[in-house]
Amino acid sequence: MSTQYFPIHWNKQKKYYDLIALAFIVIYLASYSIFSAITFPEDQQFSSIVILIRAFGSCSLILLHIILLIGPLARLNSIFAVLLYNRRHLGVMTAIISLFHGALVTFFYHSFGSINPFLSLLTSSSEYTSFTSFPFEVFGLLALLILFVLASISHDFWQKNLGRDIWKSIHMAIYFVYALVIFHVALGVMQSEQDFIYVWIIGAGITLVTSAHIFTFFKERAKDKKIFDQKENWLQVANVNDFIINKAKMIKAANKERIAVFKHEKGFSAVTDLCAHQGGPLSEGKVVDGCITCPWHGWQYRPEDGQSPPPFKEKVATYKTKIENNIVYVFYKPEGEGVYINPASFDKENLTSNCSKNK
Repeated sequence: MSTQYFPIHWNKQKKYYDLIALAFIVIYLASYSIFSAITFPEDQQFSSIVILIRAFGSCSLILLHIILLIGPLARLNSIFAVLLYNRRHLGVMTAIISLFHGALVTFFYHSFGSINPFLSLLTSSSEYTSFTSFPFEVFGLLALLILFVLASISHDFWQKNLGRDIWKSIHMAIYFVYALVIFHVALGVMQSEQDFIYVWIIGAGITLVTSAHIFTFFKERAKDKKIFDQKENWLQVANVNDFIINKAKMIKAANKERIAVFKHEKGFSAVTDLCAHQGGPLSEGKVVDGCITCPWHGWQYRPEDGQSPPPFKEKVATYKTKIENNIVYVFYKPEGEGVYINPASFDKENLTSNCSKNK
C-alpha cells in the first residue's frame, strides 16, 4: 500500500505473484496448443486459430475458477491468504485473456462477410427459443463486458471513492459473470462437440466452486451462532494463558458484531473484526511491528486506538477490555473508530510500540 495512487503498485511479493501467474498462463497456452495440434483429428481441417480460440477460452475459464476458489480457501485455511493478497491482478489477467478469446472469435468467424463483425456476432443466430441452437455468443459477450468493468474499477482509487460496501457489492457481479460463462461454454460445447468429457469437466468445475462456497458458508455460520456469555454487558473471551502473543481470538456479541481481541506487548486490546479496506478478518491476522496486520492485503492498525500508523488515515472501531480472575473480557459496545483505550494488562509498564512500517 502507498500514500499515493499508482496505476499498478508492485512490491516484491506482487511481482513474484504476477510472474508465477503469467508463467502458468504461458505454459498452459503453449501446452494446450501443442497437444491440440498433435491430436487434431485427421479427418478435420487443421486450424491454428481455432486452437488458439479454445486455448484462450479454456485458460480464462480455469482462471475464473481459481479466482472464485481463492476466497473460500483463504477462509478455510490461512495458507491460501497469500493468493488472496493479489487476486485483483489475477482478475485483470483473466479479463485480458478473455478479450483475446473474444477478439479471435470475432475475427475468425465474423470478419470475412459484408456485415459488421460485431453485428454479425449478435445476429448470426436468432434461435432464442432453441436450447441446442441458442446463440451462446451473447452470454460470452455480456460476461466479457462485465468482467472488464470489474477489472477497470478494481483499483484502490475506486474502492476508496465508491466506499467499501458499494465497491464490494459491485464486485459480487463476478458470480453473475461465472453463470454467464458457464452458459456460454455449456451451450457452445453442446452445439459443437459430441464427446461428453467436456460436460463432465464443466460439471466438476461447478461442483468444486459451489461446494467450496457452501462449506465455507456453514463454517462461518457456525462461528456466528457462538455468542459468548455476557456479564453486565462484558463478554467473556478466554483465559489469559489461552492467548498466543500477537494473535487474536474472535468473539461475537449479541448484536452480531464480530470482535477481534489481541494479546500484544502492551496487553490485551480489542477492535472490530472488519478491516477498513475490504472487510478482511483482522482476527485471522497478527500483530507485526506493533500493528494489527490484516491477512488479506496487509493493512495495519495500532491495537490501542485502531488507527493506521502515519501517514495513513484509516481507522477501525475499538472496544474496552479488562481482566478478572485471569479471564479476559471485552465490552459488547465499541467506543468508536480510532478511539484510544488503555490495553488491559497485569504489566503496567508502557512499552514502546514500533508501528511506523507501511501497510
